[in-house]
Amino acid sequence: TKVIDAIGRRGHSVIVGRGANFILLPEKKFSVRTVAIFEKRKENVIREFDASPDQAVKRIRKREARRQDYIKKSFNADINDPVNYDLVINTGEMNLEDCVEAVKLFYFKKFSISNLINS
Repeated sequence: TKVIDAIGRRGHSVIVGRGANFILLPEKKFSVRTVAIFEKRKENVIREFDASPDQAVKRIRKREARRQDYIKKSFNADINDPVNYDLVINTGEMNLEDCVEAVKLFYFKKFSISNLINS
């Protein structure tokens, strides 16, 4: 928590996970949650980790349970509640470039940054 807070105060950083969206002040952060249907996530794990379908399912379930437990225990929050995020993107329905553009657009809108939207 102290490290994330220090990084947040410094600014201009990307923090992946670690409950950062529950630690940093709402006006100082832009939190994004990515989601995809289970089959898509399973395909990704099979490809990325050369896992069998059964191994992929176990890996996903275990990781999801750990993340949910951590957020619940540490912040008494639900990791799956969309109100805990500025933006939720279904990555199973968009390519990476479109996801990046969506994040940039909403980030710039939240912080009223107009001159960078097209960059």
